[in-house]
Amino acid sequence: MRQEPDRPNVRALAVTGVAALLVSGAAVLAVGLLQSGRSHQLVPHAPRTEPAAVGRAQIGIVDQRIFGHDPSNGEIQARARDLLEGYGWVDRDAGVARIPIERAMQLVAGGARP
Repeated sequence: MRQEPDRPNVRALAVTGVAALLVSGAAVLAVGLLQSGRSHQLVPHAPRTEPAAVGRAQIGIVDQRIFGHDPSNGEIQARARDLLEGYGWVDRDAGVARIPIERAMQLVAGGARP
């Protein structure tokens, strides 16, 4: 009985690798051509036009303004600042009050629990 060689057959490996690359490349090329033809059928080419709504503050029901430039944003920030920095009742009947956030952080850091 004859023993097989311990080295791989480099020529067979090279031929197999090249064949695999050729088959893969041909498949990619074929799919690309098919896809290109299909997309031309689905999307007809028309002259590009800009939408008329570009630059408007509101498009449909969506307000396009940047939040920082919204005139009502100052009122919202002032209200939020008052809630964070002031005292007040959240639910007077239940005895739940609101305290300034800085004071609350100091109390929690000191070990107090709500």
